[in-house]
Amino acid sequence: MKLLFVAFSILSISYALSEDLRPERNPWHVTKTEGDENLPENEVEFEFHFWTSHVHESKIILYSDNGKEDKIKLKGQSTFTHRTEPGKHSFMFYLNSDFLEIITDSINAPAKNRVTVSLYFKSTSKPIFVRKPVIYLYPTEITNIALNVDPTGEMIFTYPSLENGWNVSADPDGTITYNEKKYNYLFWESSQADHDNIIPQNTGTVVSGANIISYLEEQLTTFGLTSKEQADFITYWGPMMKEHENLYLYFVIGEDCDRFATLEIEPKPDNIGRIYLLWKPVQNPAVLAKLTPQVLTPIDRSGFTLIEWGGAELHEFPKTVSEL
Repeated sequence: MKLLFVAFSILSISYALSEDLRPERNPWHVTKTEGDENLPENEVEFEFHFWTSHVHESKIILYSDNGKEDKIKLKGQSTFTHRTEPGKHSFMFYLNSDFLEIITDSINAPAKNRVTVSLYFKSTSKPIFVRKPVIYLYPTEITNIALNVDPTGEMIFTYPSLENGWNVSADPDGTITYNEKKYNYLFWESSQADHDNIIPQNTGTVVSGANIISYLEEQLTTFGLTSKEQADFITYWGPMMKEHENLYLYFVIGEDCDRFATLEIEPKPDNIGRIYLLWKPVQNPAVLAKLTPQVLTPIDRSGFTLIEWGGAELHEFPKTVSEL
């Protein structure tokens, strides 16, 4: 097992050095150290919390304590306790090859104390950046609205600042008031694992950079975005897309957008229209000649309506898209 730890330590280090764009997030930290009179004089207890759903997919985590190796059997939970002798302890955790190994510093654990440690496994895949999802609110009358965004990845930026959600007042014309300031929309961005498995087999479209603006206008009109919403969308994505000779495109629609982020909103809208664009430059469009084009259908904008658009540039062709 030591060879296994060494191999994945080298993999983790080499990947971390090559991934300059990955947002920094400490994969572990001590959240609490407190005395526990129920512990024996010569023992301490570490309580590890794994803050990622991926631990449930692998029932076993390999770990070592000061070089002594063992296995954690989670059995569906995300917490593991480990009793040992007082003193300084360095830990290593390995989930599987899809995630970086976690290596802690030396953690001091006094006798008769419980030390709580939070752990977060980082994906070894290169992240995609979900850019400029913006949320428009169109109530039928001036309405106080509580809204929160919970991304599946790591939140990078929000505007206005997202603090335990946004509590706003929205006008029927879409004007949003937050902390006495006016906004056209609510903005957020996130770093996430690649979502290529969201794309159905051999589905999507190849469009030339020269035609990308007219294509987006046509598709967004079909979907039901207003001219203002289309302008916001195209002035953001258009300049970076039109410089490529050809592009592969796929729109993520409706509830499928929950794969990127879930929205909590009260009162609930009568209708929600969400559309994310996944795209990648294509060197040779002929290799993707067997694609089945998407057919977008208009959204219902009657009553209180929420609109959200966003997107991401893919690093690789989706596994579900076959090249000839």
